[in-house]
Amino acid sequence: MTSKPQITISQIKARAGGKSFSRGESYYHQDAISNPVKRDNTIEAQCRGSYAQPYRVRVEFSNSEIAGAWCNCEYDWGGDCKHIIALLLTYLYEPEKFEAKQPITEILAGKSKDDLISIIEQIVSRYPEIQSIIDRPSPTQVVQGIVELDTLSLRKDLRSAFNSMYEYDYYDYRDYGSHSRHPAGYIQDAHDFAKQFEAKQDWLSASQIYRATLEEFAHMEQDNYHDEDGTLAEEIDRTVSKLKTCLDQDVVITDDNERKAILNALLDVEIWDTEAGGFDIGWESREIILHYAKPDDIPAIREKLEEMKNYQQKRQYGQWAAESYTRFLLDLDVIDAVDPEITLQKLRDEGMTELLIRKLLELERVEEALRVVNEEIATPYELFKIANLFASKDQAHLAQQLVENFLNKQADERLTHWMVDYYQQQKNVDKTLHWERVLMRVRPTDDLYLEIKHNAKTLNQWEIIQPEIITELKQGKHFNLLTRLYLIEEEWELAWQTLPEARKEPRNWMYGQAIELEVADATRHIMPDRAISIYKDRIQQNIDARGRDNYAQAAAWLVIVRKLYRDLKEQETWNHLIKHIRTEYKRLPALQDELNKAGL
Repeated sequence: MTSKPQITISQIKARAGGKSFSRGESYYHQDAISNPVKRDNTIEAQCRGSYAQPYRVRVEFSNSEIAGAWCNCEYDWGGDCKHIIALLLTYLYEPEKFEAKQPITEILAGKSKDDLISIIEQIVSRYPEIQSIIDRPSPTQVVQGIVELDTLSLRKDLRSAFNSMYEYDYYDYRDYGSHSRHPAGYIQDAHDFAKQFEAKQDWLSASQIYRATLEEFAHMEQDNYHDEDGTLAEEIDRTVSKLKTCLDQDVVITDDNERKAILNALLDVEIWDTEAGGFDIGWESREIILHYAKPDDIPAIREKLEEMKNYQQKRQYGQWAAESYTRFLLDLDVIDAVDPEITLQKLRDEGMTELLIRKLLELERVEEALRVVNEEIATPYELFKIANLFASKDQAHLAQQLVENFLNKQADERLTHWMVDYYQQQKNVDKTLHWERVLMRVRPTDDLYLEIKHNAKTLNQWEIIQPEIITELKQGKHFNLLTRLYLIEEEWELAWQTLPEARKEPRNWMYGQAIELEVADATRHIMPDRAISIYKDRIQQNIDARGRDNYAQAAAWLVIVRKLYRDLKEQETWNHLIKHIRTEYKRLPALQDELNKAGL
């Protein structure tokens, strides 16, 4: 057994997300952790939470560092959840509670064959889905020719998981308890299975396992796809990369049947992603196909792509997908050495304007490309894409002319951003400042204000430009932003003067809290009386809203108010306030508890 890793409270706090630390600390004090166990460099336990079943929590250490932490709760806001924090605090302060046990591998190594068979039978009885893993042939059997590699049981598991994915989109596939339920977990199982064959240098068998994974995924109904945290997409991408490694092996690339089957599986993933709207799943698929396809592979690939393109061209909203397939076909044209004039005419006939311009630029026929832009491109969004296309083909100066000509006729935020970025790359401060000023009129923000200030000071123009910006913001009734800018400039009185108008504006999603709190926080050191009035309003609102989180926030503001009253030498006023709250809400035990924890 290894010694206890010496973790610190600072490490735990650094890993906490949002309010997780304070909530996890509360769970720790409530003895929410049960059945804590330490296995080598891993600790695990159950944590009582808001549901009937306790959450399963696990933390792995590497020396005195926390290597990883898992919980099967639904928390997804960054950092460790409160259940993990509770486990770590328990381990930090009460390590004696953790029962020391051997790692699973060591326990199993000490069992006899009969014992292991008995254990496995019990596991299968409780978790029948494990039977399919037992049914799979081992690498030794396949290599020795005793049994042909059979991926049927693996495919059944994957198919079932993919078809039921809508049930599991909130599960963490990395959790050791629910690992086998989430589709991403099944893919990891397949990878582990394939690695056994890789270790034996049996690349054909490994390839068949990875290919089976992609084939089953490509048969999944797109309506079943729910992958908010991207875990499934990540595993599919890994599978695609694994197949690339297999194709690098002579035994695979020279096997015509397996190579064609792999390319077809990759193509099916590419098609699935395109038909689903472009999640960028299996993003390497196209490049791998183009790199490894042999001349006799291309006709079948082309036929499939043409079929899908024709299908999408007939659909009302199929233009994007049709263009995606066309881009793939253009790449095949290059490999097949198709006459460029034939390709260009096909693009003209099918109205694929962006791809036509792309192809002309690739052929260095810039004047023709510009003519097509002037004749066919009409909307800001279209021009934005074309400008980026020109820039990617070393024609950024022409893109700048196209964009500026458009903006001289019509304002557009996206294209104005493009001009700012262009001149920033050119290190032209004067032009950058000009277009930042234009952008400030279209979409003013405090970040943009600071960029303008920096560039204007560089050019010794800030004394002239700042009053102009303030006037424009007033005329546009951007009082919320104007108040924030006054805070940035430490114009405290002006910030309070504009606050009444700012409070009338809808809360801006870009900012984390109401504007009055920002003003109070920024000015309480010099205008404590005004700040106190804001805090008292918010304290009352939070208490009225009920709930422990609201009470905790109210208590935090009360701590600030207490300090401000003390600084003002108004201790009696503070005593009256806290006594009133204690008395008025004596029937709210959760509030009273939060006040106690805050030392109030």
